[in-house]
Amino acid sequence: MGNDNERDSDDKYCTLRDVQISLDSVALEQGEENRGFSLCFWIYLSNSARPCSVILHQTNPTAQGDVPFVALNEENKLIIFPLLGLHEEAPCPGSSFPWRGVTHLSASNVCPLERWVHIGCQVTQKYMCLHINGIMVAGTNLDSLSNGKNQKDSFKLTALVGNKGKVEGYVYNSQVLPSPVSIKSQYTRDQPLRLFLDYSSLPDGVEAGPDGVWNIVGGKPSCRRNFTLEILLLNGIGQPVCRDMEIMATLVYADNGAPVEKSRDDGEDPLLLSCDGVEYPSTNRPVPLVCGRAAFKLKMAQLSSKSDNRLFRVFFYPFSTQRYPFLETYSQPIRCISRSKQSQRPTGPGRKHSPTPLPYETPSLRKTSNGHVNGSICGLKREASREIQNHTQTLNQNQNHNPNQHQNGGVEKFDQPEKRPKIECKTPTMQEDAPGNSLEVLNAKSNNADADESCPLSDSDSKGANEVVEPRLGGPSALADSMVFRYCLEGTWERSIILREALSTASDDDIADFAKRVGLYTGCSHHRNQILMAKKLIEEGNEMWATISFDKTRVLWACAIPEIVKKFMCISNSKNRGLMEQDIEVLREIAGCSEEIGREDFERLWYWMYPVALTLARERINKLWECVIPRWIEGFIRKEEAENALKVPMPERSGTFLLRFPTTRSWPHPDAGNLVISYVGSDLLVRHKLLALNYSDERGELQHLLLEEPELTQVGRVNRPEVYS
Repeated sequence: MGNDNERDSDDKYCTLRDVQISLDSVALEQGEENRGFSLCFWIYLSNSARPCSVILHQTNPTAQGDVPFVALNEENKLIIFPLLGLHEEAPCPGSSFPWRGVTHLSASNVCPLERWVHIGCQVTQKYMCLHINGIMVAGTNLDSLSNGKNQKDSFKLTALVGNKGKVEGYVYNSQVLPSPVSIKSQYTRDQPLRLFLDYSSLPDGVEAGPDGVWNIVGGKPSCRRNFTLEILLLNGIGQPVCRDMEIMATLVYADNGAPVEKSRDDGEDPLLLSCDGVEYPSTNRPVPLVCGRAAFKLKMAQLSSKSDNRLFRVFFYPFSTQRYPFLETYSQPIRCISRSKQSQRPTGPGRKHSPTPLPYETPSLRKTSNGHVNGSICGLKREASREIQNHTQTLNQNQNHNPNQHQNGGVEKFDQPEKRPKIECKTPTMQEDAPGNSLEVLNAKSNNADADESCPLSDSDSKGANEVVEPRLGGPSALADSMVFRYCLEGTWERSIILREALSTASDDDIADFAKRVGLYTGCSHHRNQILMAKKLIEEGNEMWATISFDKTRVLWACAIPEIVKKFMCISNSKNRGLMEQDIEVLREIAGCSEEIGREDFERLWYWMYPVALTLARERINKLWECVIPRWIEGFIRKEEAENALKVPMPERSGTFLLRFPTTRSWPHPDAGNLVISYVGSDLLVRHKLLALNYSDERGELQHLLLEEPELTQVGRVNRPEVYS
C-alpha cells in the first residue's frame, strides 16, 4: 500500500475469529423507545461456511452461555436475532439450529460465499430491521424489556464476537452508529477490496477444452506462445479502484496450490513475464496496477508432461502487503502442452474451440460458414499468416461443396461435428458441448447457421452475412492485412483502439471489407457486427457526451443519466418500458463512477449500452422487452442476481429461466449486446448460455420457440420494487 489512507483501510480488515464488537457506547434513554443505533459491517465468508452456521455470537456476563446474532439458515440465507438485554424475543442461551419458535429476520436471497456482503442492522427498543447491500430486506416489531437502569446496564455488557469454530471469514469496517443514519450511505462510503481475474473474454493464446481446462502451448523457447491475463482491483460492489499496488504472478499446481518447481532440464523458471520485449521470471517482476488494472503477458516454460501430467494455475497476489484470500485470485486450470504434442489444429472453418466456464459470464460458441464450432484466433503473428493462407485454400476447396447446405431446411447439432446430419426440427436447439456453452435458436430455412446477431442489419445485409467471403490478399486498401492481424490477435480494449484509428482514415467500403476479413480469419461473424456498428457507436457517443457534459471534464451523474436513458429509449425504440432505479444502478456500476461521471466512465457505459439498445431495436426482441406480464426480458441484472432469483425454493423449479444481458460484454467484444439465458437444469444447478438468434426465422414468436425447448418450461422473475427513474 502506498499511503496512510490505504494502510488505515488495511487495519479495518479482521478475521472472523478475532471480531469483537462492543455495544457499551449505545445510549438508550427511558421514554425514547424509537431511538436506537445502527450496526454496519462487511463480511466475507469462505467456502467452509455451511447452512445453519453461526457467524456472530452474542455474549453477556449475565447470560449463561452464548446466543446467535448473525447466522446462516438451512437455505444459506443470512438471518439475525434480537439482542440480549434489550428485546424479550432474544434467543435463550444454548439456542441452536433449527431455532424453531425463535424470532429472527431473514434475507431474501442466498448469501454468496467468497464475496463481500454488506450487513446493516437498525435497532431500537421496539423495532429491528435488516439491510443487505444497502437494501432493506426485513423488519419486525419487538417487545422491549423493562427500562430500568439495571436493564440498560445489562445491555451495555452485550458484545458481538465471531465464530471461533470451523467457519472462516473476514469482517471489514464494523461500526456502531447512532440513529438515524443511512445504511445505504455506509454501504457506498467505505468498501473492502478484492482481486479479480477479468474473464470478459477468453484470453488470447488460450484454447479451452470441453473439460474447462485451458490448453496453452509452452515448453521450449521456440514453441512458447504468449497469453495475456488481466487483473482488476475491485471494491465491494464491483467497481475498479485506483490504488498504488503491485501484483505478483506465480505458477502453482491446480490440485494443492503448491508452487511449480523449476525445470529439471535447464533450471528455468516455469512461468515467464514479458516486459518491453524482455522475459523475466514472473516471481521477480511485480506488475503495478494502473487505474485498477494490471495486464500480465506470460509464457509457460514447464510442460504438464514433465510434471506427471498435472494441471497448473496462475496464482496472483499483492506484492509487499498483507495477504488475504480476497486479495488473491487464480486462473482456470491449465494444461501446458508442446506444439509437437498438440493435436493438429484445423484451420479456418474446420477448427473447433470450446469455451471454458467462467465465474461471471461464459463466452459463446461460434459457427463458421461451414457450421463448425469455433473460438477466437490466437497464436504468434507468423503462425497467423500461415493459418490465413491455409484458410483461403480451405475456402476455395469448399466453395463447390458445402455440406452445410440445407435444401429442405432444418437445424444442425454440432455435438459430433464430423457427421453433421440434417435434422428436421421446429424448436430451438440447445447446444451444450461443454459447461457454459451457448444456446442457439437457429433458422430452419437458412443455408447458414451463423446468422448475424449483434447489430441490426437490413435484409440485404443479412444476405451478405451468409456469403462466403473471399479474402483480400492484394490490391489497394486503407486497412492493411497487418491491421487485420492485430485486430484478430489483440484483446477487447486494444480492438477498440484499432477501430478508432481505422475510422479516422478509412471509407465505409474499407471498413466493410475490414469487417469481412476479420470475420473470415477469426471464423466468427460476430466480430463483423461489432466492426460495422463502430462508426455510429462512436459518432453518437461523442454527440451524447457533448450533450451532457457542456465541455466539462466531469458532470453530475444525476444530471447526466436522464439524457442517457432518453437516448437509450430512442435507439432501442422503447415506447412503453423505461428503466427502473435498479437498472440505473447497474449502469452506474458498469460506468464505474460514483456521484460524478467522466469521459472514460461514460465510454465504459456507452460501449455496453449501445449494442444492447441495438439488440432491443429488433422487432422480435423489442416485443419481448415491451412485454411486462410476464416479464420475458429482465431489466439490467447481474449474473449473481439472476442466480439468486433462480435458487429461491419453489416446486418444480427445474426449467425456470430468465433472459438478461451479460454485464461483462462490451463493444467490441463479439458477444456485446447478445442475450443470455440463465436457467435451472434438470440437476437443479443454475446454468448460463448465450442466446444466438437468426432474426430471419419466421417460424413463430420467439417466446413460443423458447418454451418449445425441453429444458425451458417457465419464465422466472427477479423480485424488484418497480420504481422507474
